[in-house]
Amino acid sequence: MTLRETQGRWFFRIGIAAVFLYFGFLAVQDPVGQARLWTRRETLEIIVTLMPLGMAFTIFGILELAVAFSLISGVFLRTGLLLAAILLLGIIINLGFNDIAIRDFAILTGVIYLLLSEQPKNKSAY
Repeated sequence: MTLRETQGRWFFRIGIAAVFLYFGFLAVQDPVGQARLWTRRETLEIIVTLMPLGMAFTIFGILELAVAFSLISGVFLRTGLLLAAILLLGIIINLGFNDIAIRDFAILTGVIYLLLSEQPKNKSAY
């Protein structure tokens, strides 16, 4: 991989990490408010049957922060990318077809690109 490719991947990872970092902090700071802002009523009803809404969105925020940490640090990068893809897929399904979901789909394709092109350094990289 050339220096330019390496730098491009690094900046791309930082950009995606910034999105997860921002929304992760919001979800941890105000989990119920963020849940009501971003989640459809049907999805909220399912979540509430499983656990308290605040707890569910706090966990979601922590997962988003873990993805951001993984993308920035490179620690468990493939796992972080896989988690990012799963979270984004869930977000897209929850949002339905709209402009925000289209943006998240573009981010998802970038995450999948990074996931498929990332070479594991050793077996513990998964």
